[in-house]
Amino acid sequence: MHTRRLILVLALAVLPIIGGAVFAGHAHARPGGPPDGSDLLFPYWHSEIVDSEGDVGSSVALAVTANGEIHLAYYDATNSALKYAHGKPGNWQIETVDDTGIAGLCPALALDAAGRPHITYATAAEISIGGSSSVNAQRYARWTGTVWELSSFDGVESEPEPGRYVCLRSAIALDDGGSPHFAYSRTFWGPPKSIGSVRYARRDGDVWDIVPRIDGFGPYAGAGLDLLLDEGGRPQIAYVNDAWTYAGAPEVKVSALS
Repeated sequence: MHTRRLILVLALAVLPIIGGAVFAGHAHARPGGPPDGSDLLFPYWHSEIVDSEGDVGSSVALAVTANGEIHLAYYDATNSALKYAHGKPGNWQIETVDDTGIAGLCPALALDAAGRPHITYATAAEISIGGSSSVNAQRYARWTGTVWELSSFDGVESEPEPGRYVCLRSAIALDDGGSPHFAYSRTFWGPPKSIGSVRYARRDGDVWDIVPRIDGFGPYAGAGLDLLLDEGGRPQIAYVNDAWTYAGAPEVKVSALS
């Protein structure tokens, strides 16, 4: 049986000792150094297996703190669960965040000012659409410092034919007040035809604000998707909209909340 392993690849470099300090940085250049990185010694890529228990890492999200601690959220297909790992090379702590039903599809990860992880992902009830999981909701998990707090939003119960939706991509960003903003894509898998949608949600305390369709017509609308907040805390979402244009060429679009 085919299994996946979660492998982390890092760009590392060893630099000369300059003024009594050892510098380490990107494998191509360092701040203030020549752009070709010619002053680096032994630049190389370092790869390391983080988790090899079962079929893991078919989808994964990554964040890094200022002190170099690495955070990973990823899907464990063997146990149909969302897993989370954090640490540094050679020293990883791994835990299961959510194993309720099928959890952890299309994960996205952000860290708050205290370095605590916030994760959004899709949940599903069954594997039913060409081997893909039929989504039943989007979910938000945050580490409070002692426990994982889970909450679901934008369920498919009110959608037509709720058993025919798949997730494509998720994104998450935190504003200055710590409130999470979410962008995610969901596709209704036909017949008669498949229709995608790019969606946005925001949580302020216990109140959810959900925009069920920003854009999307083709089945892969939102397959490439990312979210950032501007200086005013307004969401900026970039995504691919495969709207069955001529020759099937998708277009890249940007939506902003004004």
